[in-house]
Amino acid sequence: MKYTYIILLSIFSSCISNKKVLLSGTLIIHEDNCINYEVVVNDTIAKFKNLFEPKGYWYSTIASDESLFGYVYSDGEFEIMPRIKDTLFFKARGYFSQKYPVSELIKRDTIIINLKARKCEKRTECNEDSETIIILGKKQKVIFEEPNKYCDEDDLFIPFSDKYLATFEVIKTLHGKLTSKQLSFITYDHYSDPKFAYYEHSIIYLVRECGKYYNSKHRYQDLYKTVDGRWASPYNPNHHRSQNNESNIIPIPIDFSKPVIYKYHKDLSKNIINRRYPKPYYEHFKGYVKAVYGNYIPELLKINRTSFINTKIEIVNLGSL
Repeated sequence: MKYTYIILLSIFSSCISNKKVLLSGTLIIHEDNCINYEVVVNDTIAKFKNLFEPKGYWYSTIASDESLFGYVYSDGEFEIMPRIKDTLFFKARGYFSQKYPVSELIKRDTIIINLKARKCEKRTECNEDSETIIILGKKQKVIFEEPNKYCDEDDLFIPFSDKYLATFEVIKTLHGKLTSKQLSFITYDHYSDPKFAYYEHSIIYLVRECGKYYNSKHRYQDLYKTVDGRWASPYNPNHHRSQNNESNIIPIPIDFSKPVIYKYHKDLSKNIINRRYPKPYYEHFKGYVKAVYGNYIPELLKINRTSFINTKIEIVNLGSL
């Protein structure tokens, strides 16, 4: 009988914690023009940003789920219906986020959330010439960061690119001068994720400006070992489509040491699948493709030498790469 009581109590507690409640209150900031308020259940979007799943497959579903986001009026008043076990995150661009358990908020007679502003940053002038750095790197971590708020920006300004901080182990510097064996750099992607975050090894194309490193947007090539110990990247029609015709580089059969598999979402049309993974460069199966063509590092650098940068790239001695 004692165990029956424990089970019943557990079921009862679970039912209570899953119960939804209507909360309303006011989100206060100290600027008249801020329009980028957010009240989010369990910080859902930010958590998914660091999972690095293809955004088009989950973002629209989550963003349209009214149970995960509160409705915030222009004066800062909000309404939301979370579960008692949830945590609410209150956000506005340029302010420090605050979080509160719903179980705590429901005990208040009036819910007023007063956000504290982050100090704006002054833009630093850089009079140095930028330098191109290209590395063969192994991903260590890629973390979503709040975008900078600069003092010369209008309060209504909303950034159109997400900011990420990436850290890579430098296996080899392919172009430029770099002595560090570990490198952190900033990357921005327009309402997307840095695709190199999905892969363990990549060629990363960087620009160094006044001591800071930035990834040239969308410039990377995922790499895989081949049976002869070299590095190669599967055929990417976008890279070949953008290259200078004078390079005349074509994909060749590659014997990867392990199968290179790309899974795709079941809702993708055959037309998109064939465009992204054209035959005979890929073998097609249900739900995934297998790469069988590609190029080695010297050819990959030549492709991007014509499309990534106008100045001549002096490629270092690659040895057996």
